[in-house]
Amino acid sequence: AIAPHVERFTIYEFLGDENGLASLQGICEYMQEAAGNHAAGLGLSIGKLHGEGVAWVLARMRLVPERMPAMHARIVVETWPVGIEGLQ
Repeated sequence: AIAPHVERFTIYEFLGDENGLASLQGICEYMQEAAGNHAAGLGLSIGKLHGEGVAWVLARMRLVPERMPAMHARIVVETWPVGIEGLQ
């Protein structure tokens, strides 16, 4: 089994809401970034795959916050590859 990929991010103002907390969209953007970095580390970057006429997509996200993080908080994002589930 391939080990999970772990990244830490800081919540910046442009990813926050009017209450000074991270927005759901902002956290999802960090999840997408971590997935892309993980894929690149596995030799499956979008740039490499594009040259082969294929691509990967982030098909599922699971967000389990105890609370939404405040501005400048550090968050941890983990990703796991699940393999090929077929062409879609």
